[in-house]
Amino acid sequence: MDSFAVVSTAMSPNDRFYVVFIILLLHGIGTLLPWNMLINADSYFVDYKLNVNETTQTLDNYKTNFLSYLGIASKAPNILLQIINMFANTA
Repeated sequence: MDSFAVVSTAMSPNDRFYVVFIILLLHGIGTLLPWNMLINADSYFVDYKLNVNETTQTLDNYKTNFLSYLGIASKAPNILLQIINMFANTA
């Protein structure tokens, strides 16, 4: 088993210009930057965008649970696609 680890590291490609690192860095920034902008702007959405003259119980509920709904709306498609990917890769 140890000989396989030595052989696989000896045969690994050399990333001279850090292309893989740059691609993963840009992917991380592109994924996390919009999410961080949304969760840090809670007061903007709750106090400004959802502030209307007439208040209903549904709107008040949405205001108090805005970050919870935002988290569900952003993670539900991710979980769904992960499940589809899991079954597609096993076939």
